[in-house]
Amino acid sequence: MNAPVKSRSKNEAIETVRGLACLMLVLYHVIGGTPESGLRINDGFWRIANDTLAYIRMPLFTFLSGMVYAYRPVDDLSWPFFKEKLRRLLVPMLFVGTLFFLIQGHSPDTNKAGATSLSLMHIVPVGHFWFIEALLSIFFLIMLLERYKVLGSWLGCLLAVGASALLVVLSNLLPAHLNYFAVDGLFYLMPFFLSGVATYRYGPSAASPVSKYYVLAPFALLLVGILSGQGVTAPGTKSLFAVVVGITGCLFVLKHMPIVPHLAFIGGYSYAIYLHHVFFTAAGRIILMRYQVTDIYILMSSGLALGIAGPILMERYLGHVPVLRTLLFGKK
Repeated sequence: MNAPVKSRSKNEAIETVRGLACLMLVLYHVIGGTPESGLRINDGFWRIANDTLAYIRMPLFTFLSGMVYAYRPVDDLSWPFFKEKLRRLLVPMLFVGTLFFLIQGHSPDTNKAGATSLSLMHIVPVGHFWFIEALLSIFFLIMLLERYKVLGSWLGCLLAVGASALLVVLSNLLPAHLNYFAVDGLFYLMPFFLSGVATYRYGPSAASPVSKYYVLAPFALLLVGILSGQGVTAPGTKSLFAVVVGITGCLFVLKHMPIVPHLAFIGGYSYAIYLHHVFFTAAGRIILMRYQVTDIYILMSSGLALGIAGPILMERYLGHVPVLRTLLFGKK
């Protein structure tokens, strides 16, 4: 297999898309995943846009994770590889996730929807840290798939993506209260991670059937938004429709997104932003509302700015402290 050569422009392109994904993620938590969280927006343009972007937001993060893994794979997919992932993912998830759980449970005006009990903390995922927990499981499965050469060809990758897409649909049968160790998130994210691996290793080229149809993704997202605006129930994120839109949407963004230096800069801090942005967005919202600031655009723009800038400053100033760089950011 001749993997593409990693170049500066390729890095900047990926970091630009990562930066875009960070903006969508932070804005998601500023607005609120439901009308009962964040700014508590019940309807209107921002509620529709936030709900519609669910079809591309986390798929894009996961797709990029698959691509990054593919251009920096390790030869020995065994304990050393998994040990590195434990340090990078599990340590900050446990430390920052526990801190988030404690602050969320004891601070006024915070969103406590979906909070789990202390005895089940991290067994049942804490807040947005489900993504990291699911990604850790994905890397374990990737070890097995790589060891048995399942991803050693375009056809193997295609079959793996198809099988994982089927599991997404079947995961709807899982009882919601049994979402231990983010198994639900594992099923949901796996097709996008595998698609990222396949895209980096094998295409899509101009001859690939995938590349002929991914331009339809924006129209599918627009359709979902229109349906939401009309009060019509759109297909859920755990559906074959969502898998197809997510994968093709990622391909569309990667192909057509120009390199934007400011977004690439943000993308370089994507992991810190994912881990820590909620502390800053929630704090900014609570403080502004305490001072009777109610303008939606002031609250949104300030929350977005704080959610991006806060984690970046954290990593720049605390990322050099030996213990904190591991606990807060998963670095060596």
